[in-house]
Amino acid sequence: MNRLFRFLASCILSVIVALCSNESLIMNRLFRFLASCILSVIVALCSIVSPALAQLPKQVQMVKNLPAILSKDYTYYIDQTSEGPTIVQFQNQSDDFEAKVAFLLSKKDGNQSKEIVMLPPNYIKGVERNYSGGDRATVQNISDSDPKVTFLIVSQGFSNSPTAVGDNFNVATDANTPVNKILDQLKYSQKFVIQVVNKTPYTLFRVGAYNYWANWPIDGIEPFSIAGRQFSEGAKFPGSGIIQKEGLFSFASNYEIGKTGKFVQFSASWPPGERKIDIGVISQSGPNPAKKAWDKMSNHDDKFAKNEPFSVRAFMEQSGSSIIWSYELTMN
Repeated sequence: MNRLFRFLASCILSVIVALCSNESLIMNRLFRFLASCILSVIVALCSIVSPALAQLPKQVQMVKNLPAILSKDYTYYIDQTSEGPTIVQFQNQSDDFEAKVAFLLSKKDGNQSKEIVMLPPNYIKGVERNYSGGDRATVQNISDSDPKVTFLIVSQGFSNSPTAVGDNFNVATDANTPVNKILDQLKYSQKFVIQVVNKTPYTLFRVGAYNYWANWPIDGIEPFSIAGRQFSEGAKFPGSGIIQKEGLFSFASNYEIGKTGKFVQFSASWPPGERKIDIGVISQSGPNPAKKAWDKMSNHDDKFAKNEPFSVRAFMEQSGSSIIWSYELTMN
């Protein structure tokens, strides 16, 4: 319950009790009726408003030059740039006539501007907006329904360099962009990267794990997003349980795909001199499917499996000095 409403309810209730202690008011039917109405309004506000305030949209990073589907209930942001103007483009790829996005601009001078951008149906050409370097843009899909709104950063400044991601990252994507193009646009800074590319409209819920060395580092994964963790030898992340010594980790995870009753497992290992990767599609909750995916790891070759209507692929690559374990989930 929202603290503000609880405080107001407490104050008004105290006043009512104090007033009711006066015998001359106890018999006043009008007063008792008004008091009852006030309390009813407070209860209704506490039950309706406070959950909405508590459930703030999650933040998802945008990557320049990569399209991304804007799911409802999430907030998307573009990192600041000092290189020059940024041009963004919104596309409505559905038949919905009410598609719209909220475009919030936090300017470097401290001012803010907000615009509701209406998007015509099936308007592939897109609606463009631009802003100056140093400003920070935030976007949210506020359509009444959930149309397929694609958000594309056409250009950011004058640079085509990859977008840097943090140690714990969540990056927006779409269902159609090839995964190699996506990964080429990301810039890593640590030696090891574990990441899952979720190209489905479903949230992946972590429902089990098997941790032999260190702990699997990724929790829930949002629709149309890339969730990952990057780290180096000796890194410590208490929030996820990773305590990584001497470059050793070996673990696996189990995820439920939305509430479809379908599951997928990812496993990764880095003993000295040996790298491994694998997947599983056992439709069962708990740690046992993760353990089975971990047991069958034997090499770093690409892996592929299906759990209709979903397909999953696992592969390893190197980007600069970063060694990457990638898992891509698509919907057939």
